[in-house]
Amino acid sequence: MVKLAILAFCLLVVQGGLSYLQGRNYYKTINALKSKGVIGIGNRKGRISAGSVIIIVSDKDGIILDCEEMKGITVFSRFHKITTNVGLSIYSVKTFHENDKKYKKSALAKAIDSIEQQLSN
Repeated sequence: MVKLAILAFCLLVVQGGLSYLQGRNYYKTINALKSKGVIGIGNRKGRISAGSVIIIVSDKDGIILDCEEMKGITVFSRFHKITTNVGLSIYSVKTFHENDKKYKKSALAKAIDSIEQQLSN
């Protein structure tokens, strides 16, 4: 029983360390993208499936300059560039997906809404 408690404690320490490294990667990515323009962050939590975090950077006109996504179910997930939306307007991306039911709850929708709020102020 004591060995099981020690093993559980060690696993918690390892998981905490890996979560710390993932958090560092998250803040490092945000700080690198912040200087490029208006930043929008959206997240979707997955209960059974993989969750995702999307960071979109746009200029003052709403043109997407950069886009990165972290998707996965483990602490080993890291950000990867998404090039499909780069160069498009956030308004055109929103219009393209407006009839998709899954889009409304997606991380992409939340990130675009965040940018729209910042641009309207």
